[in-house]
Amino acid sequence: MSKHIAWLDAARIIAIFGMILIHVTAPVFADNLSDFYVKIVSYLSPLVFPVYFMHLLVIAILSSGILGFSLDQFSIHPLMGILLLSMATFIVSFILAAIASKIPFISKLIG
Repeated sequence: MSKHIAWLDAARIIAIFGMILIHVTAPVFADNLSDFYVKIVSYLSPLVFPVYFMHLLVIAILSSGILGFSLDQFSIHPLMGILLLSMATFIVSFILAAIASKIPFISKLIG
């Protein structure tokens, strides 16, 4: 078996284990959530689908150097580059989705 196929199998096993873990523990923690976390999740939930549409564009912009810097796994150590690119993409995508949700025409377009 090649390394690539073995990695895909390991990734699938980890994903399945994570889904089972969330399914089992969610009812236990659902009653103990504070109002603060409920408000945050309630605000971010409708923005997830627009973030899904925007994240590839955000990754392309952040890693291309258009903004005067390049943020990718090749500009610095790969571990830090991937981590920074992931976090920056997450934050920028949610900010752009929140702004887009306030514009009447665009909010209907992206959901």
